[in-house]
Amino acid sequence: MAGFRHNLTIDFYERIMAMNKEVIIFTVLLVFWALCSPVSAGWEPLVELKAPDPCEGAIFGMSVSLNGGTAVIGAPWTNNDQGAVYVFKVNEPNNWDYVTTLLPPNLNDTNWFGYSVSIDANRIVVGTYYADEVYVYDYNGTEWSSNPEILSVVGSRDFFGFSVAIDANTIVVGAEGDSINEAGAAYVFDYNSGGWEYKQELTDPDNRIGNLFGSSVSIDANVIVVGSQRDNVSDYREGSLCVFRRNGGTWSFEQKIEGENRLDEMGRSVAISGDTFVAGVYSYAYGANGNAGAAFVYKYNGASWIKEATLYDPNADTSDCFGNSVAINDNSIVVGEMYYGASNSGAAFLFERSGGSWSQGQKFEDPSGIASDYFGKSVAIDGEVAIAGAYKDDGGETNSGAAFIFLVLIADLNQDGIVNLEDFAILANQWLDVPGNPSADIAPLSGGDNIVNMLDMKVLAEQWLRIGSPYIPSP
Repeated sequence: MAGFRHNLTIDFYERIMAMNKEVIIFTVLLVFWALCSPVSAGWEPLVELKAPDPCEGAIFGMSVSLNGGTAVIGAPWTNNDQGAVYVFKVNEPNNWDYVTTLLPPNLNDTNWFGYSVSIDANRIVVGTYYADEVYVYDYNGTEWSSNPEILSVVGSRDFFGFSVAIDANTIVVGAEGDSINEAGAAYVFDYNSGGWEYKQELTDPDNRIGNLFGSSVSIDANVIVVGSQRDNVSDYREGSLCVFRRNGGTWSFEQKIEGENRLDEMGRSVAISGDTFVAGVYSYAYGANGNAGAAFVYKYNGASWIKEATLYDPNADTSDCFGNSVAINDNSIVVGEMYYGASNSGAAFLFERSGGSWSQGQKFEDPSGIASDYFGKSVAIDGEVAIAGAYKDDGGETNSGAAFIFLVLIADLNQDGIVNLEDFAILANQWLDVPGNPSADIAPLSGGDNIVNMLDMKVLAEQWLRIGSPYIPSP
């Protein structure tokens, strides 16, 4: 170890000497400030979010979505199962403000409004479990609309809205109970001329009885992925995923990916970002861990979707349900494990891709550690921020629910759970070079720019010193 530190110091010194005057001054100040600043453990939650009007059994945190500093959280059992959705906005370090509560137009129905949610820019999409309707709320620059546009299709009790996703001017809605045999379907809507128009129905080409196609949906640009968690591929409930691609305004089936084993239930959750998607396989068995669950990562190679990695919790127990929820943003994936721990308090895991390989980073746990909070029931990630729902948290009332905001430590280059001098040394040793492994090319947040420079140092400094970002709390 002594030799390693000696060589690292020599290399570090040589890199510093090669820098220009401004960089040297910045580096010296950065190191001095950081060494004098308190730094805490890497996965510390920034803030706990709760409904301003918590009620027993509301299950706030059943669904979550995150975009551009706005968090959307569903509480489908609040107000006697009518449901509600709560919107929060980041304001200043360590402060997320409650903005508004979205309610269904018909306040008398028991519809589980908020069972699913999705946000993109200035639009929020809310799904229900029973109403067979989906609601779209717009932000006008001042407030969120109180009269949403309602999306629906012909049919009843199809669970239209069981899952929802939005990207720009396209919405996809899962209806896992669609058709007499519960094969399921997904429906696409486009925004045209000031309103939403039904565009197309998507179905599994095999259309097997009880597939529950639409258990999960995700969209990014011209690709939609739909999960069928109970697809009986060759045995029983292996599950599957179908990928659709848009060409010339029409969505066409591209590829089907099937679960590997009986009762895997692949497709319980799915999320896509660019040419990569992750699918939860929450009953997958590996090693001696029984049906602890996993998440499969697939990447598009220009012709087909190829399995890139299998993610799992090496310490999971049987039926921990790793993969019950998933989220992806560029080169970061968050996976929920709602039954984690002896008491089912729950957890979520961050995985990061570098050089084509995925490795586990931070582990986010329920800060309260209380039994049966089911932290990780829902997850989302946007840039440096992740959110996890604990829908049975008792912080307000019994099972009222909560959600927790976390900082994703992309500057934790050696993945020891903290950003410190060792990470800075890694960055310095890759300065103005094509990044190595681990990669210090952490900026821009969209996946880097293939060089280690001041942009990367700025991100590392923000996370090291815990100032300078609206997502990082003051020391």
